[in-house]
Amino acid sequence: MDTSNILKGLENKQMRAARKSKEKESSPEELQRKTKAALYLRVSSDMQRENFSISAQKEECLRYINEHGYTVAEKNIYIDEAYTAKNENRPAFQQLLVDAHAGEFSLIVAHKMDRLQRNLRLMLAMTEELKKINVTLYCVHQHMEVTDDLICKILAAISEDYLKNLADEVAKGKRQSCREGIFIGSTPPFGYKLLKPGFPGNEHGKHRKLVPD
Repeated sequence: MDTSNILKGLENKQMRAARKSKEKESSPEELQRKTKAALYLRVSSDMQRENFSISAQKEECLRYINEHGYTVAEKNIYIDEAYTAKNENRPAFQQLLVDAHAGEFSLIVAHKMDRLQRNLRLMLAMTEELKKINVTLYCVHQHMEVTDDLICKILAAISEDYLKNLADEVAKGKRQSCREGIFIGSTPPFGYKLLKPGFPGNEHGKHRKLVPD
């Protein structure tokens, strides 16, 4: 077997692949894509709408984009309101991934990593997916490009742990409210009524009290 011809054929194949890759990178479409960015903005509750608003996130992300020579089209600003990041069941987030695969931009900018994901496994999977299609992910608050390195893994794990701890604390607070007869809700269950603070039976209370009707 003439191994020299085989090696020569492989070398030519590699050279053709490298040439095609270089041509693609220097094409007008690819050069234009490299200057385009996308924003991902998310809030998960009414409280966050006030304290960590979409407009505040957008302002910081746009500042980074403008300072680094990128442009962003209005259709590439993706906003999920009242959605959690513990999973990927978010319409704007899903559209972001679709458009990333379509080659509409080369950079995704978010305010913080936890705006994108609060699940370590999903964060690592998304990072790997974007890496394959040459899309960079950047978080302005943490001043870092999101990769699969140790720091990013630690931050993602902390974000996931925060969500779990928050759920535990909320459940703990609800159990304590029940023990104290404090009702959290709008309509009392059948057979019960609500006593407002200052009313007979709840004269000195600071909260609505749930009592048998």
